[in-house]
Amino acid sequence: AKRFPPRRLLRAYTAAVVVALTGVLLAPSFGWLAFFMVTIATFETALFTVGHGLLAEMSDDPEQRTRIISLVDVAYSLGTMLSQLMAAAVLAANPAWRGPYVVFGLMALVMLALTLQRRYLREVAFKTHHTGEAGVAAPRQPLDYGGLLRQPVVRWVLFAGVCSGLCEWGQYFWFVSFATEALGEHEQTARLALGFLMAGMVTGRIWQAFVHSRWAMEQKIQGLGALAALAITGVWLT
Repeated sequence: AKRFPPRRLLRAYTAAVVVALTGVLLAPSFGWLAFFMVTIATFETALFTVGHGLLAEMSDDPEQRTRIISLVDVAYSLGTMLSQLMAAAVLAANPAWRGPYVVFGLMALVMLALTLQRRYLREVAFKTHHTGEAGVAAPRQPLDYGGLLRQPVVRWVLFAGVCSGLCEWGQYFWFVSFATEALGEHEQTARLALGFLMAGMVTGRIWQAFVHSRWAMEQKIQGLGALAALAITGVWLT
C-alpha cells in the first residue's frame, strides 16, 4: 500500500467501507452478511493504520507526535461511547436493525467527502528517509517482518496486543448477551450499559493524554491491568 499516496488510500478504503455497509444492509443470507462484515473490519482497520501513519508525519518531535495521536485516540474513544447512545436512540425510534447501520453509512459518506479535500493532504506522504549524522537525508533500512519478529520485545508486544484486542472487542459482543440472558435485562438496557465501557475508555485516554502523573508508564500499565482484572471479576460475580 505504501506505493500509493495516502490520500488515494484513504479515499479507496473509505469507499470500500461504504460499499460494504451497503452490502450488510442488502445481504440476502448469513454468508453474504459475514463476508461484508469482514470487509468492513478489514478496510476500517486499514483506515486506522493509514491514519496513524499520517499523524506520525505531522511532527518530528516524539513528544508532540505522542500528543497528536493521544488527541485522536481520545476522539476515537468518544466516538465509540456515543455510538452506543446513537444506536440505542435509533432503535428506540425504529426497532428495525438496519437503522443504526444507515446512520453509520451516512457518517462514512461524510468521511469519504473529507478524503476529497486536496488542500490538507497534498503534501503528506509516508516517511522514506531519515536524517543521518551529517544532517543529510539518507534512505531508511528498516527491519523486515522476519527481523522484527526476531526481537523479543516485538513478540511480547504482539502477544499483549492480541490479549488486549480479545478483551476489548470480546466484551462488546459478550456483554449484551450476558446482561440479557444471565441478568434478564432488556436489550436496550444492556446496550446502554455497554456505553459505560466506552465511558471508561474515554476516561482512561483523557487521563493519559491530559493529566500529569508522577507514575512511570510501567506503573500505569500494571495498575490498569490490576484494575481491569478486578473489574472483570466484579462483572463475573454480579
